[in-house]
Amino acid sequence: MLGMIYGWFLIFAFPMLMAFGAASDLVAMRLSNRVALLLIVGFGLAAFFVDIDMSHLIDHLIYGGSTLLVCFAIFAVGWFAGGDAKFATGIMLWIGPESALLWIIYTSLLGGAMALVLLKLRKHPLPEFLRYEWLLNLCVPGSGVPYGIAMATAALILFPSTHWMKSGFAFLV
Repeated sequence: MLGMIYGWFLIFAFPMLMAFGAASDLVAMRLSNRVALLLIVGFGLAAFFVDIDMSHLIDHLIYGGSTLLVCFAIFAVGWFAGGDAKFATGIMLWIGPESALLWIIYTSLLGGAMALVLLKLRKHPLPEFLRYEWLLNLCVPGSGVPYGIAMATAALILFPSTHWMKSGFAFLV
């Protein structure tokens, strides 16, 4: 019974946190510290239950720590929000060395595409039927870009190929 709980946790915790992070960034242009904290705690629980070997765990921690340092440097120059930096760190803990480069590439491409769409949207007034408060806030000229959506989407694209997904299914069998 506990194996099943661990399996479901491994399979659904990360995607649910990605969906929540992306949705909150879309609607409120804000990534909660709670999401980043839950990603970090969830990673620790997942690593404990899967019995990940120490060298692999250290690799994940190095990639997560490196992401934190790089993202806060980018935050310090004003190119990135603090919530994005913490969210990226939590994602990198889960994604780890196997998918890190692909995650960066996918996030860059998706974030760039989203920025271009927002630039286009911000040049024209929204039609009356699309005037929801969150969408109006998103279309304010000069406002930020919710890159949490791109980060979460890239992570969800890569998650099925991670060892977490394979381990989760192993617990369910």
